[in-house]
Amino acid sequence: MKNQNYIRFVIIIATLLIMIPCVVRAQDCEIHVGDDVTMPVCYKSEVYLSVDYNSSYTYQWKHKGEVISEGPSVTVEITENNSVYEVFLYDAGSGNLVCDNSITFTMRPAFDIHFEQLALTCSDKNADNGQTAKVRAEAVNTQGSNYQSFTYKWNEPIKPIQYMEDPQIAIGLKAYTEYSVTVTNEYGCQQTKSVSLKAYPNPNVEIFSDPKDTLYKDNPYITWWFENKETEQAGDDNVIEISNFFWEFESYENSFTEEEPEVSFANVTSDNPAAKLTVTNEQGCDTTFVKSITMLPVDLKIPNIFTPNGDGINDYFQIGYNSGDGRPINDLSEYFLSSKLVIFNRWGRKVYESEDYKNDWDGGNLSDGTYFYVLECKGETKDYRYQGSVMIWNSGR
Repeated sequence: MKNQNYIRFVIIIATLLIMIPCVVRAQDCEIHVGDDVTMPVCYKSEVYLSVDYNSSYTYQWKHKGEVISEGPSVTVEITENNSVYEVFLYDAGSGNLVCDNSITFTMRPAFDIHFEQLALTCSDKNADNGQTAKVRAEAVNTQGSNYQSFTYKWNEPIKPIQYMEDPQIAIGLKAYTEYSVTVTNEYGCQQTKSVSLKAYPNPNVEIFSDPKDTLYKDNPYITWWFENKETEQAGDDNVIEISNFFWEFESYENSFTEEEPEVSFANVTSDNPAAKLTVTNEQGCDTTFVKSITMLPVDLKIPNIFTPNGDGINDYFQIGYNSGDGRPINDLSEYFLSSKLVIFNRWGRKVYESEDYKNDWDGGNLSDGTYFYVLECKGETKDYRYQGSVMIWNSGR
């Protein structure tokens, strides 16, 4: 009898010795889930998973057969229903599998966020002439979801006053700026989505003037006009037309406005005549453009020699403006109301005459030598007479 009891005792002890490591190993593989996680979780919930650390083990976490971590813990993002995450513990010495475990997450269906831009603003990407864009966010149930209520919160840089009347709508927004909204359903599940706003382009015009950049006091006539540069960028089929415009002139005798596409002035007296043009396109966007030119007195520089040898240097009798760069002019009518140039040889015989000289006399067939000019010009304030000599040299004639 004693022998039988002894045998039973030995069997029990042996069984316990076998089971205790298994129990310990099973406890080592127990998966702990982060705080405040309840099933089903929300779409894109981040969940912290861990097992108790033991230096005797190495670890592997897997999802869909792929290793996602090799430590005792991992943070995962749940994006699918019934997502399964597995943990494997290996003996650090032998590499043998000690135990494994898994956890399955059920997930509430995702919902989507749609945006509708209710109003556009005007912008040229470099400057914003009004924060008038308006956008509406709408949470939409997707396949498998049937949520009944949503709350909306627009994130910075939108101020609360911009959407407090209707939390789905944000107003006063800039173009080419990204805004985001966070939507929460009745279960506390949140999703955030961004939208980048579109804009109508500001008008793009160019102001022209004749003369282009310099006006002279004895020919004080100027014409202003503009062109819509959108025709060059959009093509004829997509042109955004100019619907309204007006000029402002503040540097003339009296300030006034004008609503003509081309405006001309005579007897300009300002040292810096300028034009300011405000343009509105058919989409209601407006921009102001300014152009000014310089008023200068007449100060001619008439050369005393030129070399019409065909080398492209000093081949013509060029009358220029007496400035630092000695720039030539193509037409004396830029300076004066009218002009007349006459060239004489040393015996007083007329060899050249022009009523509208354009800096294009190369001496004709005249031989090298000294010739004499008379230039008579009629200006707005007075008449001018220039006379002197000019040498044709190295012409090869």
